[in-house]
This record gives sequence, structure tokens and C-alpha cells, in this order.
Amino acid sequence: MQRILSAALLFLLASSLSGQEALSLWQPSQKSPGSWMELPADALSNAIVQVDSSLLAANKLLLLGDQTVLLGTPEKAFGGGWVTQAELIGDSDAEVLLAWNGSVVAASFRSSSRHFQLAWAGNGLHRVTELPTTSGFRCGTDLSHAINTPKPEAAPGGGGPRHHESIDVLIVYTPQALLGHGGSSSSMNNAINLGVKQTNNTFANSGVNQRIQLVHTAEMVGYTEKSGGSGFSSMLSELTNGSGVLSTAHTLRDQYGADFVTMLVANSSYGGVAWLMTNVSASFEKWAFNLVTQFSANRDWVLAHELGHNMGCAHDRQNSGGSGAYSYSYGYRTSGSPSYRTVMAYAPGTRLGRWSSPNVTYNGQTLGRANQEENVRTLNNTYSTCENFRDKQPILAVPTLLAGFSSYIQVFNTTPGDKVILGLSLTGAGPTNTPYGSALLTMPIHASPKLTADSAGEVNLNWNVPNSLKGLPAWFHAANITTSVLTNAETRTVL
Repeated sequence: MQRILSAALLFLLASSLSGQEALSLWQPSQKSPGSWMELPADALSNAIVQVDSSLLAANKLLLLGDQTVLLGTPEKAFGGGWVTQAELIGDSDAEVLLAWNGSVVAASFRSSSRHFQLAWAGNGLHRVTELPTTSGFRCGTDLSHAINTPKPEAAPGGGGPRHHESIDVLIVYTPQALLGHGGSSSSMNNAINLGVKQTNNTFANSGVNQRIQLVHTAEMVGYTEKSGGSGFSSMLSELTNGSGVLSTAHTLRDQYGADFVTMLVANSSYGGVAWLMTNVSASFEKWAFNLVTQFSANRDWVLAHELGHNMGCAHDRQNSGGSGAYSYSYGYRTSGSPSYRTVMAYAPGTRLGRWSSPNVTYNGQTLGRANQEENVRTLNNTYSTCENFRDKQPILAVPTLLAGFSSYIQVFNTTPGDKVILGLSLTGAGPTNTPYGSALLTMPIHASPKLTADSAGEVNLNWNVPNSLKGLPAWFHAANITTSVLTNAETRTVL
């Protein structure tokens, strides 16, 4: 009934916009992209296009190729960009997501009959890649990745309704993975923001209480990937142990208070691999790591799948080789026709962005059996352990700064009502002693007035960047003065 109402509301909204012409987000281009980029092995076709990012506005009808969509309200995303969900006219079940930062745009389009992605190609161009509608994703997680940690904790009694608590995630990437985005960190962040949005959509569509929150992204400069399927497990071990330059990931995890760490790699032997939590224990925090190929960062719900392993979810019974956190922590594949499978389940069947549960249905088919396949219940029960792997830290996010334009500087991961001060130095990175600790700012420090965190625990400051700062560096540090905790420090050169 809810899907019928959603479709009806979408039809009425589209009808009210019937006088609005649907403009094409991109046009074919004969220009050459800025760099060579490897395509997914199963790509059906690709085309170079010119994108008009100025068309990305709320409640606008757009053509994505030959598909008409209605854009939703953009949300601020990590890295100073934006992300939004769109509705495919005539198909309320389709998932259409877009992310952008300036002129660099990414999109993921998936319906029952089409699957394509838009990504940066360099030289001011983008690439549209058509993909199969049936996922060929293979996960590298097997029994060797099942972690039996000591002192298992009893399952919570109910996993009752909560209000979208967040689990903090750090996503790092290799230099080779960045090459897959033409060396553009904006393109990489777009793909990551889409993957985070997709993951949270699977939670929302299944009745999972929590959401993931991206606290930071970073390149693992100097890291060289391992090749082949065995290389996947080797890289996961190196990430987990903080070997060599990957010690940076552990430093960042502590700095940003990330409960989980994902590393994106260029190796595509698997879609991903992760440690599987089989006992619900705080001591699993040292294993809360996973790998995802950069081709799957925002495809086929692979990021959700690998994080699901970390949170205690196993594959479907026929392909798991063992249980996850509980006896019911399995994915599910329906036996009806057509056949569907949940986030954690293997083929055959059409993959859905849903988690297994007897309370979740799709096209009239139930996506789990009570006490048999309940990954929704698993996630709701393991949440309180997972979100405490690291203490939450207030996070300062500073976008690209353009002289003569306004920029939103954000502090998030605070408690609603907390008081925050933002400091700016134009002379250096300090340090300077303050009542809240050692600020990485050199005197004189330009301080904002006390700012109050909103109901989401966020502070947003709109700064009109003076033209006189063009070409100059600026150093930022903020403090949650309610808790006397400093954020991370950030440096930007004004463009």
C-alpha cells in the first residue's frame, strides 16, 4: 500500500510540473577525456558526455539519457559537495542517486530494466557506463574471515525503534583506486557519497535503526596494491594491522573517531572482503575493517554488504559456511518467481537493496523467515556495540574555498545544543594553547561567535571568502566548548 501511495504522489507531483520541460543533464561529446580509465569488466557500453551541472536543482525534471527523473532536495555531503535522490517517473522502485562537487558529477541509476553510472572522465568530461541489471559481484569473505572475539555480549532484548543513530565510518583509498577517477579527489568523494547514501537507503527501506556517517576520506599515499584474489585478503590484513603507510588509516581512525574503516582498491578480483563478527563484543573493534573495489563503491550495495559482515551479518545459508553474530544472521533468497535476494545473499535472483527479515516484503514476497534469516534484527541488535568501537569526535569539514564566493563550513558529530567556536588563522598552523587544548593555529586567531548545534548536532557557518585571500592558505580549527574538545584541524588554499 505504501508503494502504491508513493507512486500516486509521484504521479501527482509530476503532473503539477507537467509544464516544465525535462532538460538533458548531459550531451554527447567528441572530445577526448583527460586520462585513460579502466572500465568494469562487465561494462556493456560507455560514452563520453558533456554534463551541465547548473541543472542540478530541487524539483527539476531532468533527462538522464532517455530516462526522465524528478530531482529531490540536495543534501550537503562530505567534501563540500552535494547528494540527492531522484524519482524515476513511472517507476517508484528505481533507485536514482546523484552527487556533485562543482562541475564534477556522479550518478547511479538502477531500475528493473536499466543500470548505468555517470562518472568523471577528466578534461571537463564525464563517462556514462551501461552495466548489467544482474549483479556479478563476488565477495571474498569466507570462513577464514570469521572472527571469534572473547567475552561475547548477550543480544539486546528488543532492538526497539530508535531515531537513526549513526555509526561513524572512515573511507580511505589507494593511489591506484584514485587513478580510476582520473586522479580527482572530488570524483572519488562523489562515488563515496553515493555509496554512503545507497547504504543508508538499504537501512531505511528495511527498518534498520542506524545509519552510517562518513567522517573522513583520505588517500593512502605511497601504498602499492597486491594483485589477484589472494591479494585481497593480504591487503585486508595489512589494513587491519596498520602495516607500513597504512598506519595512517589507524591514526585517522582515532583522530576522527571512526567505528569502521573501509579501503577502496583498484583490484577487482572480488567486489569486496571483510572480517565477519561472529560474537557481539567490543573487542571486535580491532577487526572492524573491510575492502571494496572502487568499481563497486556505489554499485550493487557492495559497501553495505561488506559493512554488514563487520556488523555481524553472514551470506545466505547456502553460501555462508557458518553463521554471523547470531543463529539467524543470514541473508535470504526467495523461492518464488521472480526470485529476489537480499543485500547479503548470493545469486541466483535479482539483488535488492533490502536486508533479510520476515517483516520486509518486496513485490508480495517475504524476504526472510522468523529466527532463520533476520539481518535487520542482527543489525539492530549489534548497533549499540558497533557505534561504541570509537568515541565520537566533533568533526570539522571545510570545502574548497573560492575567492569571492560563499562557502559552508561545518562542524558535525556534536550533541544538539552544544556550543561551538570556529577559529581561523591566516599566518600558520600554530600551535597555540587554548582552554580547550592545543589549537593548530598561529596568532592572531579570528574566532567566530559561539554557534549552537542544531537538532542534528551540526553547526553550519556561511563564510563569504574575501577576494583578497585568493592564492593564500587558511588554517581552521574548531572547539566544542560544551565538552571542551577540539575538532580536527584543516588547511585550505583559497582558489
